[in-house]
Amino acid sequence: MGINREFAETTDQSCLNRFLTETPWDEAALNEARIDWRQEDASTKLSEQGVIAIDHVLIDHVLIDH
Repeated sequence: MGINREFAETTDQSCLNRFLTETPWDEAALNEARIDWRQEDASTKLSEQGVIAIDHVLIDHVLIDH
């Protein structure tokens, strides 16, 4: 539901599910496009230090008061 909420205005989760499961995907081409897109931004571009992408949708959020 978190992914769907980011880009689709619908009340029906099955719309996203059908889009992801019934569309023919070229995984290699999609991954190459993803890498190329990430290279355009200095904050996500590959570097000697590396990049770790974290999907915050499934992580419990804790507010820490400083």
